[in-house]
Amino acid sequence: MKQEDLLSLLRRALVAAEPRFEAVAGTVSWDTYLADLGVDSMMLLKMLGVVEEELDIEVPDDKMVQAQTVAEVASLIREQLAGASAP
Repeated sequence: MKQEDLLSLLRRALVAAEPRFEAVAGTVSWDTYLADLGVDSMMLLKMLGVVEEELDIEVPDDKMVQAQTVAEVASLIREQLAGASAP
């Protein structure tokens, strides 16, 4: 998955988890801290559900709730995508 496609997916997942983020979703970058957006662990798990459904992967909840930035979330997703494509 391309970098820009993953960032776009994460932005969509953010809005799906909490519609009030629609106004700022376009400004979310790899360096964005989830706490700066007001994303709590419940919102993060909602985001995860959107991502898991779209990509048909499963990211461990305990790892996801430890992520602090969008880049850390993306890294966890990439790990699962790599594992899913391994023979």
